[in-house]
Amino acid sequence: MRKLCAAAAAICLAAGITGVQAADERGHLSLYGGMYSNDSTDDGSGDYAFGGADTSFGFDIANGVRWDMDLMFEAYDYNSADNQFEQPEYTGLIGGHLGFTPYNGVYWGLLIGYAYSWLHDEDNYSMWMIGPEAQTMVNDTRLFGQAGYGDAIQTDGEEEGFQSGWFVRVGGEHYLSDNTFIGAEGTYAEASPYIDGSCTGSGCNDNGEFYGMTLRAETRIPNTDVNAGLYFSYNYYDSTTENDTIDERIFGVRFTYRFNNTSARAAAQAGASVGLPLVPIYANGWAEQID
Repeated sequence: MRKLCAAAAAICLAAGITGVQAADERGHLSLYGGMYSNDSTDDGSGDYAFGGADTSFGFDIANGVRWDMDLMFEAYDYNSADNQFEQPEYTGLIGGHLGFTPYNGVYWGLLIGYAYSWLHDEDNYSMWMIGPEAQTMVNDTRLFGQAGYGDAIQTDGEEEGFQSGWFVRVGGEHYLSDNTFIGAEGTYAEASPYIDGSCTGSGCNDNGEFYGMTLRAETRIPNTDVNAGLYFSYNYYDSTTENDTIDERIFGVRFTYRFNNTSARAAAQAGASVGLPLVPIYANGWAEQID
């Protein structure tokens, strides 16, 4: 069943790309991969490879009103980790951004999202999120911010995962040329509870605290329409009460094609999607292991 769901997600991803790329100036398609390196106070440490794909595409739905969508799918070499039965095997998300014509140079909008984590031989986890967002260009720099509420849907039956949580994500990209930029972002989130939410007594209702940061750089591959980029992420997941934590380091390489050969700078100036905050989504998928 997990394999079938994964295949369906990949098919939906491909269908979304082929259906809009001819008319969209804000969209992109990226293929990426690299290595995870996790240190856990429990039994989920390990170094393992991953690969993924993501896309965004946007269009105007009315005068001054825009709609952008995100799709993402990641697969992990969970067999290389210490506790493979509780490791995420796949992560997928679908997101939407309802935006408006810039007001004083700022794109304002509302994000919504749904994410699903397939665990290997354990219960799967899913969640939804909603919140406001904004982005703007200041000379050669794009700044963006997102905030909102998220809540787990499917868990292991113990009210675990990103339960009744909130998040804040801020970041920016500085453009050195049309297709060369450096970027940084940070995310902070909390969930209440995170693990052992349905039990009573000592050791129950453990809240979660999470934060992460990402650094990235991208430039055009000579004589191609494809950009290449490197990124590094550090994420920290803490169940607080029981002092169970995961330190996560992600080293990745990304190849990106922007529809209609739009430059990275032009896409940013057009208010292209900045995606969804991944720290709450990853935290939701790690709940089974960190318990």
